[in-house]
Amino acid sequence: MIKFINMFFSFKGCMTRTEYWLALIPILIVANILGYYIGYDDLALETKNSIGLFICLIISILLILSKTFIVAKRLADIGIPKAWSIITIIPLIGDVLSLLVGLIPSKKLVR
Repeated sequence: MIKFINMFFSFKGCMTRTEYWLALIPILIVANILGYYIGYDDLALETKNSIGLFICLIISILLILSKTFIVAKRLADIGIPKAWSIITIIPLIGDVLSLLVGLIPSKKLVR
């Protein structure tokens, strides 16, 4: 359980491409389901379900944070400073960065 939490909510360590995609795909699936719930004919807004919207907001914030942590770990693996992961918060630009980071091969360390 602690390893799972550290994977999604910690800047420590780095991730290979395989680990990166295995961590990112569930986040994208949950984000799409959440977006469908919020955006489908404004169902959430019409019913004035404020508790449902609040829960969606909390889940969205957790998804954004976990995506940022995952990208930071992948950036460390390819030799780019982790601070660049903050760009993932910017819509579209962050999505492109997330895609590119997943495609770049790991940096080989000289030992």
